[in-house]
Amino acid sequence: MISKKKQDKFQININDSFPFLDGLDLSVNMSIIIYLCSFFLPDVDTRVAIVIMSSIIFLSFTSRVFDLKVSKLIQNSKFEKINIFIILPFLYLPPTLITLNSSTILAVIILSTSRILIGLFFSLCYRNLKVNDLNQFTNLYLTKYWVIYFLGLIVGFFLFSLMNEVYSNDFLNSGGWKILYIILISISFFLYVISNFLLKISTKFDSHIIIENRTKNNFSINFLIILIPIFTYLLFSSSHWLPKFSNPENLHFLSYDFLYPFLTIMLFIFLTPLANLVGRKKSITFFCLSIIIISAVISFISHSSSYSIDFLKFFIALVSSFTICCFILQSQYKKISSSKLLSELNLVLFILSITVPFIFYYFIYHSINYSGIYIFFALVYLINYFTFFSQKNG
Repeated sequence: MISKKKQDKFQININDSFPFLDGLDLSVNMSIIIYLCSFFLPDVDTRVAIVIMSSIIFLSFTSRVFDLKVSKLIQNSKFEKINIFIILPFLYLPPTLITLNSSTILAVIILSTSRILIGLFFSLCYRNLKVNDLNQFTNLYLTKYWVIYFLGLIVGFFLFSLMNEVYSNDFLNSGGWKILYIILISISFFLYVISNFLLKISTKFDSHIIIENRTKNNFSINFLIILIPIFTYLLFSSSHWLPKFSNPENLHFLSYDFLYPFLTIMLFIFLTPLANLVGRKKSITFFCLSIIIISAVISFISHSSSYSIDFLKFFIALVSSFTICCFILQSQYKKISSSKLLSELNLVLFILSITVPFIFYYFIYHSINYSGIYIFFALVYLINYFTFFSQKNG
């Protein structure tokens, strides 16, 4: 009973900085893609370079599905004796050492390696810290994760906006983007100082426990719904540059500004405790059926005006908030272990890392079918509804 109360009590500690850093990393790297293209791929057409560079940035998503294999490799190694917080600054450092005179192939390899290792780092941190804390995540725990992750996105967005206002494009194209990487290094090192010297917490990898807590990765199709809010975060982080390089007909839709992800997280915070009061099963049913019905009906309406596109962005924010809440409720209703939940999330991120560069390519060269987005939501939630209630708990 005592441990359960501790789990349900709201607490903020140094380990909560990892979802913040994860969101900050995504926001910063997605925001500076254009400058990375100019620096690492100067001889490639910008639109093609965007697709290539986004694939490189998303290697931090791709690599996470291999985290358990990597945990076996570092077992009984020197990595298990190092404070986790001191590792991240050294993972961000190599790209900052590249110059304009460096070999293009070598520069791309260094950046790609950095992204792969950063993805593995975050995934192992989540397993190391969260699996040991809780066998099964609570509502409060998951809510805190999504809110802190969102704060990281927002901080990254505003850091880029500030840098973009202060410095010229020529400076940023020629390596000025490294300022944000230096900020990431500084924040990571600052957290190391706090944890190691002020709080005197030496958090280390424990690959033995990570491996012991691993579960069979029988992927559940229900977890695919979480693709929706994560993709909207990617749109938000790309809103500085993606509208400018996309098909002109997509300009208004791709200007996915701060209002919409903010609306998503606020609705999510409000809906989560309310959904638990109503009941998990009833709330899941409501979320699924409401999205299916509304999406199916609106898909037949014309979407040629700017008002209809604004409504679509509002609806996407609404669906995203429903989705995060539904994702949490479904994982708890099915009593999914924390280890399995992390594996499911990693596989979802892997799918995103493969598909998003192609989606960006589509945005750049083709016009968006807005009715298709509504149909996509209806189909995803229709599949989610029937598969969820046809499966057994656990």
